[in-house]
Amino acid sequence: MDGTASQVHRDGDGLICPLPDALRALAARPHWVIWRWTEPTDGRKPDKPLFRAGDPWRHASTQEPASWDSFAAAMGAVAAGEADGAGYVLRDDAAHIFLDLDACREPVTGALTDWAQRLVEEADSYTEVTPSGRGLRIIGLNESLSAPIHRRIAMPEGGSVEIFHRCPRYVTVSGRLLREAPDALRPICDVAADLLLLAKPTAPVLADGPPAPRSHPDAAASAEDIAAALAQIPNADLPWDEWSRIGMAVWRASGGSAAGLAAWAAWSAKSSKHQDAACAERWQHWFRSPPDRIGFASLYRLARLANPLWVKPSLLAGHMPASAPQAGGQGAHADWEGDVPARGVSPPSGAQGATTAGLVATPFDPAELASLAPREWVYGHFLIRRFVSVLGAPGGTGKTAYAIGVALSVALGRPLVEEPVHSPGRAWIYNLEDPRDELLRRVQAALIAHRIPASDLAGRLFLNSGREQPLILATRLPDGSTVATPLVEALIAELTRRQVRLLVVDPFVKSHRLEENRNDQVDFAATLWSRVADAAGCAVLLVHHFRKGGIAGDADAFRGASALVDAARAAVALRAMDEKEAERFGIDEDERWFFVRADNAKLNLAPRPLDATWLQLRSITLPNGDHVQAVARWRPASVFKELTLGASADLIEQLGSPRDDGERWSARPQDSDRWAGTLITSVVGCTEEQARTILAGYLKSQTLRIVDYQSPKQRKARKGLEHDPQAVAGMRLHAQENEHP
Repeated sequence: MDGTASQVHRDGDGLICPLPDALRALAARPHWVIWRWTEPTDGRKPDKPLFRAGDPWRHASTQEPASWDSFAAAMGAVAAGEADGAGYVLRDDAAHIFLDLDACREPVTGALTDWAQRLVEEADSYTEVTPSGRGLRIIGLNESLSAPIHRRIAMPEGGSVEIFHRCPRYVTVSGRLLREAPDALRPICDVAADLLLLAKPTAPVLADGPPAPRSHPDAAASAEDIAAALAQIPNADLPWDEWSRIGMAVWRASGGSAAGLAAWAAWSAKSSKHQDAACAERWQHWFRSPPDRIGFASLYRLARLANPLWVKPSLLAGHMPASAPQAGGQGAHADWEGDVPARGVSPPSGAQGATTAGLVATPFDPAELASLAPREWVYGHFLIRRFVSVLGAPGGTGKTAYAIGVALSVALGRPLVEEPVHSPGRAWIYNLEDPRDELLRRVQAALIAHRIPASDLAGRLFLNSGREQPLILATRLPDGSTVATPLVEALIAELTRRQVRLLVVDPFVKSHRLEENRNDQVDFAATLWSRVADAAGCAVLLVHHFRKGGIAGDADAFRGASALVDAARAAVALRAMDEKEAERFGIDEDERWFFVRADNAKLNLAPRPLDATWLQLRSITLPNGDHVQAVARWRPASVFKELTLGASADLIEQLGSPRDDGERWSARPQDSDRWAGTLITSVVGCTEEQARTILAGYLKSQTLRIVDYQSPKQRKARKGLEHDPQAVAGMRLHAQENEHP
């Protein structure tokens, strides 16, 4: 709350419009209530009691989620004049931290107190003016705090800061962004921890928060985070005061623990000036005279200065499966970022840092051409060792079933869908959407469809589900930067250990936590997958979705940024048979969805096939009674299969002879009264599309040809069909010889 007992400065009408970008995450949660000003009585401060957005005259409670509502409902009540403003309930929100700065702003001029200005600059996160106009509220992201917190800290000049995190309280939200602050939420754990250090150990703690530890709250930084940060910070014989400041930051961050001392001593040992006794003496001194306003935030800033791509290990813990190895506390940044070149950064004293490695041009050597190896094709015309390929399709077109068929083909060394297997080897299917039992059903369906004993796959196939072990190779930090996770190196190591020839990742979008429509971010993820393929010496097939309306054979059909297809060496697109194709092949309309066409949307390392590959989706009944989809190769039946050689000869003669009215049959459909397709459909009993195919075949073989003739009706030259009598006679003779050997 803010305001005075004698006057309430009502700054703004309480309607948040437009909604700041930073508040969109809060607006998406049903944690909203409304409030109305109360007039001060008996010299007390004015209050803002809570009410329900959906029932503005019933009180709400921060302890009763049923009394909370949506942001839209809260704004509706404010717009209707039934509330003075909206509030956000903090209970169960572990993602955010709120700092309430009271009595720090002059409501008329907007001038801030010095301590408030410093906090706004240090937090560098979304800050808004409170409804009274006398305070500020800083909202930021949480990285490491776990326990609920609600604590008030007295500040200079009579002001105070109230810290809220996961407690059963609410904060008013005005949406009035402070001009000096960014419209973005950024981590403010370090700022909150520094503020908590200002609280006296004997200060009372509100009922909804645990007692503050007598050791320092900044000890929330883990030993792993502290050691990882120190590993980034250079120590080129720093002066004593800068060496000591690093030690003070470590002491505060670790709460004076033995692990903190060990980490600081290990960092100090980088310098020739290091002495174990000096480290121990300083450490004990800080117990008697604790350092002030320094902590892990200082280590974090120095680590990011030395390596802008460095990330705290604890921040990436949520992206790692439980069984995945964690990077060591002293691990270099390459453990987290991949092949990030070391950067020369000046140490805190401004001394000269490491020099940047030079760039060397490699000369061409003609002798290299003699030993140039051919490309290492693995499967078909789109999978190559050390390269990434993409498989895309609209939903329901069997891309997962096809990917499994490809993987089994490579594992078994058999062309299950009649596409060549160039280099058989072990295959690993990593499905990031379905549970393992569903993956097993799909594999079993493929084995049944192709009559393959399951024992043939023993030791040659690996199956993993993302529900059990997530596979997140890239993620985005709260500040918007993109980073690789330790799983990049872990995946390369496992692929190499298992000698995997093909890795199928289904779908690609689940392998990262980046913005799908940002080319720079998708390119970052695609580069990581290329690195995996190259380092492990395997082919990688990323299964991806189509955008709405995407067409097979078009590289732009793939959903999201184009960087993925641009980075891939081949892109295969699947789509269901269209109406014209179904008519041409004589497929019923309700059956055409089971026939899928595979086209190369991008094939820059091999010629594009002249004819599409057709697949048929089959429903396979498993021994347990489940029905699961599998794919098999399908080849359209020839339109000539119903025509014997003798029947073709008779049809060609009819098409190439003058009609009873003296006209000739035409090859052009627009000549509707003379179009040859009319005769073909009546004789053969085929569709018009098939009739066009038959006519095109006769013209290509030159048993029929187009000639000029004099029309008896119009008395002018027209074009019509004429047959080759010798060719027709030869066809009849050949037919007789086959029928009567």
